[in-house]
Amino acid sequence: MKSLWLWALLGILMLLSACATSFVPPQSVMSPEALSEVYRQRALAHEKRGELQEALLAWRVVAQLASENTLAPRIIETLERGIGKAAEVHFEKGQKLMRTGRLDEAMREFLITLRLSPEHKRAAYYLRNRLHDRSTVYIVRPGDSFTRIAFNIYGDGNLGYVIAYYNDLDPHKPLLAGKNLRLPIVDGSDAPRLQEQLDLL
Repeated sequence: MKSLWLWALLGILMLLSACATSFVPPQSVMSPEALSEVYRQRALAHEKRGELQEALLAWRVVAQLASENTLAPRIIETLERGIGKAAEVHFEKGQKLMRTGRLDEAMREFLITLRLSPEHKRAAYYLRNRLHDRSTVYIVRPGDSFTRIAFNIYGDGNLGYVIAYYNDLDPHKPLLAGKNLRLPIVDGSDAPRLQEQLDLL
């Protein structure tokens, strides 16, 4: 009986030894340097397309992955300044347009402001409180997200965060089916298209 236990223990040890030596780490795991390069390329592509917020996020990933990269923090700082200035230019333009009664154009400028700087509280305030009658109601359906609604209505999924801020909601949280959302009408010519899109959904 004692020898049977010994043979069983020896068998288990051999099995564990074979498993330990045959384990090969997966080859698909990228090194931080390689991953940093992937995000650097993404950042450059976003910049080229004028997607400044996306570029900024990608550069922040590069800075985290490659702490020795001294260029990334400078690019981040430059992008942040540029985005802030561009957002203010569009916001001020929107205010001027409102004062002259050109509300459709003003709304477009405030939307651009939020596209550049989603946390721009004054642009969100103008959209929600000063131009609130320039919107329509949308009832959330199962499976909807801000991005999906924006793509279906405006043809641009990137405007999903605008819908979120317009309704004073967190763009990162899921939507509940049945909830009413206000969708801004960008200009007079978009109103029929917006209603047409809503009817098709």
